[in-house]
Amino acid sequence: MSFEVTQNFELVSHEKGKAYPISVKEWEYLKEQIGQIEERGNFWQTIGSILLGAAGTAVLNSFTATFPTPPEGSQSIPKILNWAFFLITGLSGLLAFFFGRSQKKLQKQFAQNVVRQMELIEGRFQKENSIQTVNQRSVRFVAAITLKHFATGKFLASCPKNHNHKGSSNQQMVYAASISDSYSVWMLKGPHGKPEDYNRDKPVNNSDIIRLEHLLTRRNLHSHGDRLSPISPQQEITAWGSNGVCDENDNWRVEIEGGGQLLTGKRLRLIHCNTNIALHSHIASQPEFLDGNQEVTGFGDRDNNAFWIVES
Repeated sequence: MSFEVTQNFELVSHEKGKAYPISVKEWEYLKEQIGQIEERGNFWQTIGSILLGAAGTAVLNSFTATFPTPPEGSQSIPKILNWAFFLITGLSGLLAFFFGRSQKKLQKQFAQNVVRQMELIEGRFQKENSIQTVNQRSVRFVAAITLKHFATGKFLASCPKNHNHKGSSNQQMVYAASISDSYSVWMLKGPHGKPEDYNRDKPVNNSDIIRLEHLLTRRNLHSHGDRLSPISPQQEITAWGSNGVCDENDNWRVEIEGGGQLLTGKRLRLIHCNTNIALHSHIASQPEFLDGNQEVTGFGDRDNNAFWIVES
């Protein structure tokens, strides 16, 4: 006896399409933000509306209902209970209503965070694919440059104003600005202790140690391991020194993606020599600390928020 097995199924091949690879950290962040999105606001606003309606009924009863006449010299217990019911339900209703309103705002913020992060991921790979090598120029020592944060498009900047957050160094603030102007121009120089014209006009290569002097205030891009940044619990970044002179905390190591020579438009990381953190930025801002600009920090991980490009 023999058996014949037949299979009348057609295997469908996987449809090809474009995909954006993202890091595990970004994936976890998106999951966390999506997990926070719940329709809790409507529930609390409904409860608040019911309680406020009950309070309104109590007020109406106070003026229209007939309460038993109390003995002379005493208060009407039912009427007192009615007003107490009004106060309790009214206050509870208002609290529930406003709590629900704040919850709706919070849920909206979580949703916006997800969309913003997705747009950053999309934009990052679009920009990565659009970088043109035809007009790339060699970046050289003792030259004025601007640094653009690759993920958010903001420019590394400073101004003659000091950090004032709790536990700060009170040194000159460094941030990421939306526009490139005189506050975002830096002189690329040799490390601390080297002459001002060190390696002048020579190209910057992978692993070179450099110093960035803010052109407007003549203070150097600086960090130290004992101060936290204004918003995130990361390492504080400042501009410090006088006339371009400070100390070894001004030294940064250039890490160029793919190695080789530093060119305009080519992604790089700046690693603080003394503490081994990367110059980092992300979507975080508070008006009282950074005048509404984006936070710049020192961060231990080497993620996509540590990539910068030289624009000029």
